[in-house]
Amino acid sequence: MYAMPSIGESVRLYFSSGGNEEPIVTGCVRKNGDTCEGTSNTKNRYFQSEHGSEIEMLPGALNIKGGSKEPLSI
Repeated sequence: MYAMPSIGESVRLYFSSGGNEEPIVTGCVRKNGDTCEGTSNTKNRYFQSEHGSEIEMLPGALNIKGGSKEPLSI
């Protein structure tokens, strides 16, 4: 999955040419990973948007939740 990082977010960069030209963003760096209760279990994976939408990948379930006023949950 990929989502364009917002301006000001911390990201991981890859420099394919060996120099510092043309870096490629390979992912965002979570700032609260050590204090976030939901991500403390490394078997659980989450993909969340700034609008509250979420994909939750757990060992026994895949949950998709919408972030609108009347969210859809599958």
